[in-house]
Amino acid sequence: MFEEAVKLIQRGDVLGYYKATTTLEALIQFGERLEDGPHNREYYHVAVALDNFSKIEADGVKVAINPITSDNGYAIFRLPVSQSKIDQALTKLRGLMGQRYDWVLIVDDGLRYLSKGITGRELLHLPAWFVRRKERTEKICVSVLRKYCNYLHYEPIGNLDTWSSPEDWCLALEDCEVKSQ
Repeated sequence: MFEEAVKLIQRGDVLGYYKATTTLEALIQFGERLEDGPHNREYYHVAVALDNFSKIEADGVKVAINPITSDNGYAIFRLPVSQSKIDQALTKLRGLMGQRYDWVLIVDDGLRYLSKGITGRELLHLPAWFVRRKERTEKICVSVLRKYCNYLHYEPIGNLDTWSSPEDWCLALEDCEVKSQ
């Protein structure tokens, strides 16, 4: 099964992860469920494929290149842009490597998820100016994906911003999902 999925992956594809294997991933999925309600797949992470076996992502420590492994279920999204644009965007994306993980934004997301799940409105959050300042030099998975789309000059459907979740991004890209043969 993993070998078949890997064969489908092409350079520049977006990977949306939905099979939580750690407590942190399960907590993110829980937050997604509070925010959006249950879905067939609740995405907790996104990454960009560099080839069939490696991806660039914010991995909880920093922006890094890591192997694509079989332990996480993921959907593959192929954006409708030329390969030359993808190559240029991936080159620029590598420039983010080494940037630290943005735990401030994760805390802010948690506060927003919890308060929205309880009240229907985001009552708890950190100051927006503070979060945006941290985002300049620190990244989470969706900020890496947002940069990638900016480099591609690709605008997904929907209003995706600093506070958009992996779930929001995958739902906005669902028309680009690569279905298995």
